Amino acid sequence: MMEFASSAGMLATDGGLLFTGLLTGEVIALDQDDGKTLWQFKTGSSVNAPPITYTHKGRQFVSVLSGRGGSIANRVVTDSVPTGGSVWTFALMPE
Repeated sequence: MMEFASSAGMLATDGGLLFTGLLTGEVIALDQDDGKTLWQFKTGSSVNAPPITYTHKGRQFVSVLSGRGGSIANRVVTDSVPTGGSVWTFALMPE
């Protein structure tokens, strides 16, 4: 799955999840204990900024920016990933 390394940074949650993004456009959630991929979503462009988390009305959300930019993404993925430009927000489901 990881054709290119992540340059998005990593977000750790209190629930044992790690979120990051890949230069190829996937947002992924990993299990903090074993590093296994639990979930992924294809954004359509590079993810090269760290995800953020916040709570609204008692529900936790994770947001990430998608849009190829910066020297690493432009140099590594070149035209293989569209430029894009969007914000993706995901609600975390309670256990």
